[in-house]
Amino acid sequence: MPTRYEGFLAQPFERHLASREKKEDVAFITADGLHERTKTFLAFRTGKHCEILHIENAKDPDTVSALTEKLFYVAFPYGKNIRLKKAAEDIVRMTSYSVKEDEKGFFLENPLHEKSRLVQIGSLPPGPSNRISDVEGVTVGHLTISDENHNTGVTAVHPHEGNPFYEKCEAAQAVFNGFGKSMGLLQLEETGTIETPVLFTNTLSAGTVFDAAVSHMVEKNPLIGRKLPTVNPLVLECNDGNLSDIQARPIERSHVQAALRGAKKDFRQGSVGAGRGMTTHGFKGGIGSSSRLVKIGEKTYALGVILNANFHGNTPRHLVFKGRHIGKDIPDDEEHKEDQGSITILVATDAPLCSRQLKRIAKRSFFGIARTGSIVSGGSGDIAVAFSTANRRDHFAKNAVHAFQRLSERNLDPFFQAVIEATEEAILQAMLHSPSITGFQGKKKASLFEHIDRFQDLLISLEE
Repeated sequence: MPTRYEGFLAQPFERHLASREKKEDVAFITADGLHERTKTFLAFRTGKHCEILHIENAKDPDTVSALTEKLFYVAFPYGKNIRLKKAAEDIVRMTSYSVKEDEKGFFLENPLHEKSRLVQIGSLPPGPSNRISDVEGVTVGHLTISDENHNTGVTAVHPHEGNPFYEKCEAAQAVFNGFGKSMGLLQLEETGTIETPVLFTNTLSAGTVFDAAVSHMVEKNPLIGRKLPTVNPLVLECNDGNLSDIQARPIERSHVQAALRGAKKDFRQGSVGAGRGMTTHGFKGGIGSSSRLVKIGEKTYALGVILNANFHGNTPRHLVFKGRHIGKDIPDDEEHKEDQGSITILVATDAPLCSRQLKRIAKRSFFGIARTGSIVSGGSGDIAVAFSTANRRDHFAKNAVHAFQRLSERNLDPFFQAVIEATEEAILQAMLHSPSITGFQGKKKASLFEHIDRFQDLLISLEE
C-alpha cells in the first residue's frame, strides 16, 4: 500500500493526538494519505533522536513495514537508533523487525545511518565516503551555534595534512554572480594558490573568521608579517539571517579555532557548522558534500565537493530533484516573493592540474547548481574555488625553475562531468541531511522530507 509523509504537526493528526501527547515536533506517516479518514498511520517525534510513539490500526504487517521504511528516510539525520515507545514496540515486533534493547530502552537500528549516499546523481562512481575527504589529506571540521536566536557556525576545510602556508596548493576561483562578501579571492586570482584552510561562515561574521584565521596561521608560522610575507585567508560566506540573528554576530575566535581543531575525514552534513542557518529551494539547506572517481589511463583520481547551499531560500518553485521538477507542485508561501540567496562551493582534487585548468573546473560547478533548478537570482552570491593537492608550491623553494606536472587538456572532460555531478548531488545531500528547524523570531524552515512522497522513488533503496 502506498504511504505518504504528511509533515510536522499536521492539523488532523494533531487534534487526534492532543489528548495523549503534549510535546512539539510530532510528525506522522499515513498509509493512504487520506488524513482524518486514514486507516493506518505511524506517529513519531524527531529532534536529537527519533522516537516512534505508536502505530494506529495496524493489522497488515506489510503496511507497517512500508510505514517504518518510510520513517528510516525521515529519521536519517537523527542518528543510528530509532527509539520505540511500548505501544509501538509490540506492533513492530509483529512485523518481524529486529527490536533491540539497551539501558535506554527498546530501539530499531536505522539502516541509513551509515549510508554515505541517499540519491545517485550521474554515472561516475563516488569515492569510498562520497565526501570531499575522499581526496587524500582533506579534512573538515564544524562548530555549530544553535539556540533561540542563533543558528549559525563555522565550517573549516584543511586542504592537506601539512602546513598550507609552506606548501601552497594550486588553485583558482570562479564567480558566476558576485553578490557576496567572501575574502581572499583577489590574491587567489592573482597568484593561483591557496595558503590557508578554507573557512565557511555567515556574511556578517566573515571579518571575525578572517581575523581568527590570521591568528591560526601566525601561530603555525610565527614569522608571517615580519620576516615572511603576510597571509591570505580564504573565507567564503552566505547569509543565514532568515533563521539566525545575523546582526548579533555570535561567532568568536574560539569558535573558529574549534572548527579547525575538530577537522576529520568523517564529518557531518546538513544543518551543521556554517550550514546551520541556511535555506535552499524553500527548505532547510546547509552543508553538503559528494565525490567522484575519475580514471585516466591506469591512474584513478578523486574529485570532491563541499558546499554551503543557501539559494532560492524563499520558494520551492524552481526545485528539480534528479531531473524531476518537483518544486512546481509544492505549495508556495505567498508572503515571500523576493528570492535571494547564495551558494559557496569548494572543489578539491588530487589530479595534477594548473590554476587555469582548475578555473575551468570551478566554472563547471555552476552547471550542477543549475541542474537543481537555480536561476542565479540577482542578489545571489554564486562563488566556487577549486584546488589541487598535487604540485604543491614550496614557499621556500630556491630553484629558479620548478618541476610541474599537468594533466593534458584532452583529459579534462571527465573532471568537468565529475564536478557537475558532485555539485548537484552535494546540494541534494545538504537538503536530505537537514531536519526541519525553528529559528530566529519563530521563523520555521521545513525539511525537504515534508514532501518525500514526491521524490522517494528517486532515492536509493534501503537494500542497495
